[in-house]
Amino acid sequence: LYTPEGWGREVHNAAREACEWVFRTAQVITTFEAENNPRSQPPRSFGFTVCGPWQQTPIGSLRGWVLTKAAWQASPARRRMCLQYSPH
Repeated sequence: LYTPEGWGREVHNAAREACEWVFRTAQVITTFEAENNPRSQPPRSFGFTVCGPWQQTPIGSLRGWVLTKAAWQASPARRRMCLQYSPH
């Protein structure tokens, strides 16, 4: 999560690069969303899907999200990234 000054295109691009790097060796990325922080939701355009209901925890209400390598490779975010870097 970033402060308001860090929201935007730069963070989105950094997250796309991170997914490319992680999926060199991983098959799945999991994360949590905090109910009291809407900005903690991972980007659906990356292929993230909800993997459970809200659960009360000692740090607040959380729900899980998952991104598989296959979902990432088929995602609009990755397609745009590949188009951005493809030689023409």
